[in-house]
Formats: sequence, structure tokens, C-alpha cells
Amino acid sequence: MISIAIISLIVGWLTAAFAMWMAARIVVGSKATFVGSLFISIIGPILVFTSLILSTPLLGSLSILLALILWLWAVKSIFGVGWISAFAITILSTFTFLVAVIIVSVVLGISELMFSVLRRLVEEAPYIIRF
Repeated sequence: MISIAIISLIVGWLTAAFAMWMAARIVVGSKATFVGSLFISIIGPILVFTSLILSTPLLGSLSILLALILWLWAVKSIFGVGWISAFAITILSTFTFLVAVIIVSVVLGISELMFSVLRRLVEEAPYIIRF
């Protein structure tokens, strides 16, 4: 069971890094490296999680804005781009990651499981805006 969790974490990390790398290659070209994407995929979530834990009691919902700024700063610093390019990389990598997850889940035949979990999350969380 632990080995499955570790493999899942590694596959998720590599998938997120690949999505970040593809987005960065589209936005900034050859300045984007896969090693930089691997680094952001580890450091970025740690920065966001830490900032949310530490700033939520003080800032409330504004802590989400602080977490976004820290994430953009990490992308900006690693790839040596401006704030707008960092935002473009972040948005594009998010969509790329979602597409990759859907493709992998369909290929592995776990899409029904994935969508049932998502459906259950939406049904149990009434505060999520439904479209």
C-alpha cells in the first residue's frame, strides 16, 4: 500500500513537472528547463501550503492571494521571466496538467473512478459554485 502511494506521488510529481515544462517552453522558449520544472513542482506547493497555514489566521481569505503571489514568484524566479509570463505559465500548465490527468486516467481505465470521486466531492461541498 505504501509503495502504491509513493509511486502515485512520483507519477503525479513528474506529470505536474512535465505540464509546467511544456507551458514554460510555449511561453519562454528554450530558457525553460525540465529540471527547473521539477524544482517548482516541489518547492511551489511547499511555499503555498506554508503560506496558507501561517497567513490564514491573520489574513483570512486574503491568504489565497498571498499564496498565488508566492507561487508566481517561484515560477518567475526559476524561469527568469516577468510576472505576466509567470502567470501565463501557471495558467497554461494548470490546463495542461488537467488534460494529462484525463488522458492518463482514460488510458489506464480509471476515468470512471476519477469522475465518481470528483462527483462525490462536488455533491458533498455545497459551497463550491456549480455551473
